[in-house]
Amino acid sequence: MHGQRPDAGGRSMAVSALKDWAVALEEFVERRAVAVPPDFKSAAEIAKIWGYTQSHASKMLNAMARNGMAEIKKFAVMVETANKNKYGPRRSYSRLTPFYKIITPTQRRRSEP
Repeated sequence: MHGQRPDAGGRSMAVSALKDWAVALEEFVERRAVAVPPDFKSAAEIAKIWGYTQSHASKMLNAMARNGMAEIKKFAVMVETANKNKYGPRRSYSRLTPFYKIITPTQRRRSEP
């Protein structure tokens, strides 16, 4: 091992440091995720309610937001997957995901000048 001393367990200090960094990164990713308020729904949830595909629901929701009928807010949520990629299995990661909230006619009237 070039320039690396083994620690008491026989592992190189570099391997130990890599595991420490991996644990730190996993903790950071998990802490980044936040609880989504109950009045916000994902495009997938709304698509099921409407009976549309998620793609079509996303387009409709974005149009509603442009017209002041919905609010879009991105939340960091944990995405769990068992899919295996070229780097090995992925356990979970956080992703900024848009969530939507209906703006009622009463709320729209209040916000108008």
